[in-house]
Amino acid sequence: GGRLFYVPPDQDGARPAGAALEEALSEGLSVSHAAVDAVLRLRTSQGLRVVGLRPLSGMGPDPEGEDGAGDDSIVLLPSVDRAATFAAELRHTDDKKALPAKTAYVQSALLYSGPAGERRIRVSTREIPVADSF
Repeated sequence: GGRLFYVPPDQDGARPAGAALEEALSEGLSVSHAAVDAVLRLRTSQGLRVVGLRPLSGMGPDPEGEDGAGDDSIVLLPSVDRAATFAAELRHTDDKKALPAKTAYVQSALLYSGPAGERRIRVSTREIPVADSF
């Protein structure tokens, strides 16, 4: 992962505009690790299961593709960026039965160490509407 910044030239076209260049450099060079030694876990409603949970941004992937947890609903993260994003693949536990409710829930919990070394947890629960067919 990385970022690409475009800084347009100033009016005479000779060099990048000062304020825009300063802002791009400040954003690109700032350290924004908000958490270290983190564990992300996803839980779902009855009838669903997590078959894949992967970081999309905010940290570099493991070169071997292993997260070390051995569970599709858990990701171990040495550090997490404030703007980190994740993707999760959910599947029905039984393809022949519909989900028992019109809504499903996905809950994420992030356990991590803050800047001063204190352990913290962030929990977020989202409601997802369920359709009978697609």
